[in-house]
Amino acid sequence: MIAAAAVLLAGTGGGVAVWAWRSASEGSSTEEASVPGPFAGTWSGRMSQEDAEGDHVIDWGTRVELEAGAKRGSSEWYTLDCRGGLALSGQEEDRLFFDYVETYDPEDRCVDEAELVLRAGEDEGELEAKWSATSQEGTSMTSTGTLR
Repeated sequence: MIAAAAVLLAGTGGGVAVWAWRSASEGSSTEEASVPGPFAGTWSGRMSQEDAEGDHVIDWGTRVELEAGAKRGSSEWYTLDCRGGLALSGQEEDRLFFDYVETYDPEDRCVDEAELVLRAGEDEGELEAKWSATSQEGTSMTSTGTLR
């Protein structure tokens, strides 16, 4: 079984581990927050997942779709054949916080819930992404990458 969207875990023997949602984000309430124009669009990239000790676990591809002014979006972890919905949970300075809830996972390899934090990248047309989740066993997993 594997960990969450950007939080996947390749277990010993090629197995995969299922992970559960980590923590709620800090930021403004969703009543006042919506996706700003620079964050709108379809973003894709490779994520690198590490466990709580900083050991590399797996790399995986993701696609995030966000619409300007919306409070919801979608995500696909195409390397793992998993999809889910994103709900904007807060905004803080240059960062957006989303709660991810899985909607499609035919092989039961991905986490059911996770947190996604997006911020503007160093270069125009880039977003820095950080997915976080905790396994049902309590292991924290983090995946980071650049989306274009």
